Amino acid sequence: MDIKKSINQLLAGSGKNKGRKPNEKYASFDFCYNYFYSFYKGNKFSELANKNNLQMSCLQISFYLSSWGMLRGSSFLLEKSLKNYTELIIAISKMNPTLWEIDVDILRRNRFAKFRRFPVP
Repeated sequence: MDIKKSINQLLAGSGKNKGRKPNEKYASFDFCYNYFYSFYKGNKFSELANKNNLQMSCLQISFYLSSWGMLRGSSFLLEKSLKNYTELIIAISKMNPTLWEIDVDILRRNRFAKFRRFPVP
C-alpha cells in the first residue's frame, strides 16, 4: 500500500468524493472536531454545556451526524430536536480533558494491539 498516495487521494477526493475541501462532506468532521478542540485548548471544556454554548455545541454534533446520513430515513434522531443532544454535551463537558491527548501512536502501543486485524509495526 502506498500511504502517501492514499492520503493524497483522501485529500483530493475521487469519484463523487471531492476530498477534504471546506465545503465537502469529509470536512464536517473537521468543523465539529475544531469546535470541541477549541474548548480543550482554551482549558474551557466545562463551558461546552453552559447557557452561552449549549445550543452551538448541540448544532455542531447534529450537523456532523446529519452530514453522514444519521438524520434520515427511519433514524430516531430524525424525530428529535437539538435539545436531544443536551445530555451528550453535558457528558462531553465533564469528560477528563486528557482524553484529547490520545493519539494514534498511543493507540498503536496499547495492550489491545494483539487483537488488531493488521500487525502493528
